[in-house]
Amino acid sequence: MEEWNLSIDQIHVIVRDNAANMICGIDLTVAESVGCFIHSLQLVIHDAIFVQRKIVDIIAKCRKIVSHFSHSSQACTKLKIIQEKLKLPTHKLIQDVVTRWNSTYYMLSRLYEQKQAVTAYATEHDIPTLDAQQWHLIGNVIIVLKPIEEITKIASADDESIGYVIPSIATLQSYLSKRTQSQEKDIMILKEDLKKSIEKRFLNFSGKNIQESSCFTHATFLDPRFKTRFLKDEVKVKKLILDELLAINRNRSNDEQNIFNSKDKTTDNDNAPSFSEILHDAAHESIWQCFDEIANGSKSDVDSVDTSTEEEKNFNRQPSDRTKKKTIVFTAEIDKYLAMPLITRKEDPVVWWKTHASELPNLKILFLKYCSAPPSSVNSERLFSAAAAVYTEDRNRLLPDNAEMLIFLMKNMK
Repeated sequence: MEEWNLSIDQIHVIVRDNAANMICGIDLTVAESVGCFIHSLQLVIHDAIFVQRKIVDIIAKCRKIVSHFSHSSQACTKLKIIQEKLKLPTHKLIQDVVTRWNSTYYMLSRLYEQKQAVTAYATEHDIPTLDAQQWHLIGNVIIVLKPIEEITKIASADDESIGYVIPSIATLQSYLSKRTQSQEKDIMILKEDLKKSIEKRFLNFSGKNIQESSCFTHATFLDPRFKTRFLKDEVKVKKLILDELLAINRNRSNDEQNIFNSKDKTTDNDNAPSFSEILHDAAHESIWQCFDEIANGSKSDVDSVDTSTEEEKNFNRQPSDRTKKKTIVFTAEIDKYLAMPLITRKEDPVVWWKTHASELPNLKILFLKYCSAPPSSVNSERLFSAAAAVYTEDRNRLLPDNAEMLIFLMKNMK
């Protein structure tokens, strides 16, 4: 922080992983911090699914099967011949990485896709085999994990914000609560275990609840895709937003107006992938049907918003005479924003705010503050991967300062 001339006052929130040493280290800085959404999902899945003995044994066996083909080109060739005979996609099997749950999901999905080919190969070669019940369980695990994989993929996007977390958790809770006649007992048990793990990690973890953290609630409120539809207590959040607008008004500086202009420049890059393009391949009817039900006003699967008369009175109560006019202005702006229709989940909220900045000049300042934080630390981890691509054996005399500039250009020039 000292090297980059950053003070605590300039930092809105730090996104970190959930390691105890990282939590303690950031706590020493007195800065606000939140856990990486994707890492938390990893823990949810580990707690609910990857600790079950039957599933652990199946995954271990799948790793041995994939490893057999990874270490033998002849085995891969024979598998390809079988795939062609059975008219299956000639895809290679995928080896998972223990620390990334979605890689295990991809491994299981690919094996399930190539079930016939792998089974046929096993009849003539000495490799671990899966019985019908184990294949069936793999299929059930894939069904349950598919929506979480899609949410993980979206949260990993470069331009997603922390406002995506609460809607994702609410949508997952709704999806996991769905009961259909065709679903088997194993699937319902897996779903129930996931629900409990989500509540533990996101709604009651060390006394913390994302529905009570301003970092999450304010970002969701200020995202035109979500607004108050996914919030448990919209009246409270509206009151906190109003209070912060009044506080900013008391301490407003002249250069706040320049923040959004610099943000506009980054959104005019024609070569950058659009928000819609990133989401296009992530459509999944069941999970997104749950999202649309909540976004369109159906809250049967999540906690309803508490809008008691007393709270409404507290929100609408006039403050002191000194700030009476500003309170009226800010309240009108909040009401105007909430009266505007939601945009679809595939649209870019930054583009929306660029269009409506002149209509909502005060709220756009809060949008830039709260929605600037990403939902995960994936991007910072990608930076280390970029460094590995710059530091190669052929460039072992590259000076650190030059390497740093090359990495900066690699990540910022599109």
